Amino acid sequence: MMRKSYSSEFKLNAVSMVLDQNLSVPEICTSLDIGPTALRRWVEQVRKERTGSTMAGTKAITADQKKIQELQALLRQKDRDIEILKRPVFSCFWTPKIIPSDQRARRTVRHYRLLPRF
Repeated sequence: MMRKSYSSEFKLNAVSMVLDQNLSVPEICTSLDIGPTALRRWVEQVRKERTGSTMAGTKAITADQKKIQELQALLRQKDRDIEILKRPVFSCFWTPKIIPSDQRARRTVRHYRLLPRF
């Protein structure tokens, strides 16, 4: 059986009925055909979001908290970009060039040394 998925607007509407219109959870569950556990979880999440915090590991329901999560994700990406840019520059441009150390002696065993290739 596939799990039902609800939009943020639907969740906000259902939660608003509980928090703002003072309707009972069972009454809303019956009218909207949703489970009481899901509705109670949404109500708890929106209560926390209205106070300015987000429950860990959940996608935000309210518009303000959605924007905060988007900005936090963008900030994490920028931090990763900065860390990449902090890496030493020579590692991007320097590639080893292997040259036989003794080209006159055509021995079967050769010793190699790494020289920078410009």
